[in-house]
Amino acid sequence: MLKFDERGNLRPYSCITSSIEEMSEYFVDRIKSETRQDNFEKYLKYSADHKKYTGAADLKQWVNGSFVT
Repeated sequence: MLKFDERGNLRPYSCITSSIEEMSEYFVDRIKSETRQDNFEKYLKYSADHKKYTGAADLKQWVNGSFVT
């Protein structure tokens, strides 16, 4: 479960490990936005393509900026 402060910023103020399911729940499903949904679908496709072309089983990615605030 992700935790937020009173201003909506993720806590703690350091690197946080999260799953794709958590990202979808907190940053897409709970926020009604077609643009956000479209961006998330493109992110999922990018991640799948990256795994396919590199042969990586897992990816560790840094997600930052307005998508997570």
